[in-house]
Amino acid sequence: MHEHDQQHEPLLVGVRDAAHLLGLSPTTVRNWCSQGKLPFPSFRVGRRRMFRCADLRAYVDGGCQPLMPRRGRPRAGTRS
Repeated sequence: MHEHDQQHEPLLVGVRDAAHLLGLSPTTVRNWCSQGKLPFPSFRVGRRRMFRCADLRAYVDGGCQPLMPRRGRPRAGTRS
């Protein structure tokens, strides 16, 4: 991200903006947040759940490691 963009980026964003940035639905972000599946912290501001833009950007810029393990049966030739 360019320095100019960072100057105009908000410090905190809500669930809807976080979901958009992560490519997820707001419901998924809320659920995963409640289940502790997100690899970055969130904060309550009144009734709203907020995320630091810097945390979201670092996660996205770092390649978005998988948030959930694969479900289903192991592939042939792999051990669980």
